[in-house]
Amino acid sequence: MSQLTLVESPEGTTLTLNNTVISDMPIDEFLVLTFLNPINVVTNALYGAAVVRGHPAHDVATLEVKVPIGGTSYAFFINAKNSTSPTIFNGELRIKRSSFNTNGTESDMTEVVALKEGVLITVGPQTFITSQAESALITFTLQFRQAIATVSADV
Repeated sequence: MSQLTLVESPEGTTLTLNNTVISDMPIDEFLVLTFLNPINVVTNALYGAAVVRGHPAHDVATLEVKVPIGGTSYAFFINAKNSTSPTIFNGELRIKRSSFNTNGTESDMTEVVALKEGVLITVGPQTFITSQAESALITFTLQFRQAIATVSADV
């Protein structure tokens, strides 16, 4: 199981679900993307041999999203939760990062995680304390059938 936790400012990170930008994420740990299965599976075979094969569900992932209670993103997720039939989510997570090339120069890159065929699986309230005031956050957990990451250099 591998995990991507975004703990910095949401600036430079964009989460879009069903053509809706989730824009009011707090500054702190606000997204956790967890891949539930290994990419490959190794099993023992006869005479000490090993069989290596790709896991058929290696790109199944959960995404935990923290949003403030009462915000626009909160309303988006609550409407999906209260829908009479399950809401299927499709979208993408874009993360802009700075990295260093082998020659030591800094360059920007963008990681894009395509999120396909997801459903809301849990809703859990949580309290978050900032230095200025206490604000309530809620965590929505979605599970996606497929989450595929690609990385490209920004030009």
